[in-house]
Amino acid sequence: MFFKILTLCFIVGFTVVFSSCEKSTDISNGPSGSGHSDGDSDGDSDGDSDGDSDGDSDGDSDSDTDGDSNDGLTTTIPATCETAKEVFSSVGCEFFSVDLDHLDICDDGNYVIIISNPQKTEIATVTIEDENGNMDNQSPVTIAPLELKVIYMPSSNEVNFQGIGKAKGFHINSNIPITVYQFNTYGSNSASSDASLLFPVASLTGNYIVGTWKTGIFNASGDQPPTQLTVVATKDNTTLKLVPTADVGIGLDGIGPYTKGETTNEISLDTADVLTISSLTDNQDLTGTKIVADKPIAVFGCHPIASIPTNVGTADHLEEQLMPIETWGTKSVLARYANRSDCSEAEDMPVWRIVAGADNMTVYFDPPLESIIGDSHHFKKQGDLIEFTHPTDVYVKGLLDNPASSSKLEAPFLAYQFMTGQNINDCTSGMGDPFMLLSSHVGQYLKRYVFITDNQWDADYDYIIVVKKEGADVELDCAGILDNSIFTPVGSSDYEVARFFIDNPENTTGCKDGPHVISSNKRFGLAVVGIGDCQSYAYLGGIGFKSINPDPDIIIE
Repeated sequence: MFFKILTLCFIVGFTVVFSSCEKSTDISNGPSGSGHSDGDSDGDSDGDSDGDSDGDSDGDSDSDTDGDSNDGLTTTIPATCETAKEVFSSVGCEFFSVDLDHLDICDDGNYVIIISNPQKTEIATVTIEDENGNMDNQSPVTIAPLELKVIYMPSSNEVNFQGIGKAKGFHINSNIPITVYQFNTYGSNSASSDASLLFPVASLTGNYIVGTWKTGIFNASGDQPPTQLTVVATKDNTTLKLVPTADVGIGLDGIGPYTKGETTNEISLDTADVLTISSLTDNQDLTGTKIVADKPIAVFGCHPIASIPTNVGTADHLEEQLMPIETWGTKSVLARYANRSDCSEAEDMPVWRIVAGADNMTVYFDPPLESIIGDSHHFKKQGDLIEFTHPTDVYVKGLLDNPASSSKLEAPFLAYQFMTGQNINDCTSGMGDPFMLLSSHVGQYLKRYVFITDNQWDADYDYIIVVKKEGADVELDCAGILDNSIFTPVGSSDYEVARFFIDNPENTTGCKDGPHVISSNKRFGLAVVGIGDCQSYAYLGGIGFKSINPDPDIIIE
């Protein structure tokens, strides 16, 4: 049976305080007969060679020529909760956090929420609530302008189950717009850790296609921890259905069993209820699972303990909150993590995944990938996946193979990378372990971020990944304007990438771990990474939530 579900909702302990102190060939044209032949080499049909379809040569997909999109994203940090609901960014006033699953023997650190106040003059007052009263002695908290607070969370709400956990999520509210991250785990005992940027409720929808990993490290019985996804309801009386890409066993509160590829029954959740779905058997993958809800939900791609690649025994917890498909972009710079130790780029390659946001679309790579893929890859179905490794940064663009009109040529996709386990190579031994990191789309970059590098654990290297356009200046509070000489071009695009170390054993940059502010005269992308002895974390510094795909039909068969 084939049917289509349309968009049901639209984008509508104790604390620690910190004070912030040679180019490759062009992207090839679309396939013959696809409607993209325009005399340039960017794969669209506008003839301007900037990689978008608006015809103005600035590369930002709006109709002006300033290189800065004005159709939804604000040029400043929103100052009030009302304006935060209208400007589509990761800065907001209402969030949900969840203590995602770890393998028990590795869950030896702290689950924390880090709250950043990006306002220049206003104090944030923040409440963190759960229905069990676990936060009564810690909430509310206040955060001064351009400061951060680390909130150590109780362990009582850990999602160590399959099915529905009633009121297992934490509800975060602020009087002014803030940015929120969760680290899981955090601190010196974090043998298995990752981190995630949390997204405001105002930026969420009910439409998702999941990105996650597949199998984990073998345990004593020879089984492998399953691939997982987690959903948190933001409103009472939320109903959802999903189509899992793996078989699912029986869970709490009537969840499962579900068969791979078949639509589930309707699932009901109330505010802060948590739904976790796990694969039933080894060698399955929930990536590409489609979820449709009638109210905004928060969705996480996660894993209790993942081996990457699956034949490398050193493993880590993974997590990322996932973007609604309405906000998936059509152009992204895949900016890889920094080489570990003395490894060359080829010896320490990340594992990349790209998930298709539409049927019959193609992604184009600049520079081209290794010969097994080349300069493009075709997806037949929405939710299809490609996995690859590549030594350098890559610019990627998605195009529909057979666009219905000249006004809708581009195709959305989700891209993310994994750090490999430290035993993958002699030169990586003892340095880092798997993390999961989303790739921000260029249309969702921001101009200012307040971020933190973890100064509570024994990470050897903490650094930021900065993606900007040529000619833009980026200023970091502890280093001034970053020298353009540290940026390297990405293929033949006008984007360039730098990896700047906040802290390393030699302290060569003069910066220290803790809170920081970074800004630019143009929009730029930011990710934050930390690696140490058999541990790592990574998260996006921030992101926009402009509705790039306002009518994202999720096809369920």
